[in-house]
Amino acid sequence: MYGKYHIDPSIDVPIYRQLSDAIAADIINGTKAYGETLPTVQEFANRLSLAKGTVKRCYDQLEREGYVEKTQGSGTFVKYKNADKSSRKDAALSAIDEMLEKLEELNISESEASIFIDLKLKERRLPDSRVGVAVVASCREILSSLSESVREIEGTDVFSYTLSDVLKYPYKMGGEADIIVTHGEIYDKLLTVVPDVNKLFCVELTFSLSPFAAAKGKTTAVVCDSTEFYGAVTDYCNENRLGVLPLRVDFSDVSETDGCSYIIVPDGFERFCGEDTAKLICGRSPVRVKAVPDKGSARYLRDRIKKKLSEKQK
Repeated sequence: MYGKYHIDPSIDVPIYRQLSDAIAADIINGTKAYGETLPTVQEFANRLSLAKGTVKRCYDQLEREGYVEKTQGSGTFVKYKNADKSSRKDAALSAIDEMLEKLEELNISESEASIFIDLKLKERRLPDSRVGVAVVASCREILSSLSESVREIEGTDVFSYTLSDVLKYPYKMGGEADIIVTHGEIYDKLLTVVPDVNKLFCVELTFSLSPFAAAKGKTTAVVCDSTEFYGAVTDYCNENRLGVLPLRVDFSDVSETDGCSYIIVPDGFERFCGEDTAKLICGRSPVRVKAVPDKGSARYLRDRIKKKLSEKQK
């Protein structure tokens, strides 16, 4: 169990918090069962090469959040327990009985109670009837346009993360994500760090370029921040026989594109550079590139979001 936890001292999340988040995720997902004994503070500290105080603070945090219970002389046990369907049903019926009794005391008839309950359910459903979608991409250029594509699907709240952020701290995504959307080449990496892999949804990307004609002997440049985006655009040009082998130019060196016939930029490039650089690029009539799910992926993703939305509205 010790090797699976991703502890990174270089990020701005305290080590005890990284560890408590990781253990909490295991408890919620059922990897650690109700009643299971956690290692002693000394044992855990030795195995992870951490200070005893760090592990103790982690356990204290888990206890405050209701995930574990510490018993003097016996150890630390998993306290969190997912309620089964029958117990949830009994609890719900009991709560409804109490509510109906209070309504009767207010001389509210059954028909009036039914109307009022329906109205309240509709009110409560409005803010909650959205599907939380975390989008994870290899670089921020692809992340920007992929997130915009997902955001266009009705009923979604989109949260965006680069792969490097998630690999550093996989629990950064939190519990707001009902679905985690990513793309082919990084899917396998996420399988090893995402707490609940059942949330993962892999799309195949396709690139949408505004039209341009590559002329023989003319130079084309890709202006971007990342090698991942440059490589994706280059592959696209080769696969579609556009006849160009573009140069890579960083946003900070955009003046180096002065001799180029065309410059290719990520859609929404204005987010990645200063105002002066953006004006300079706009004056060059750039070729904009969007990274979007292909038709099949988009269809299946819409279906999954629609299904999740229906579940949340029940």
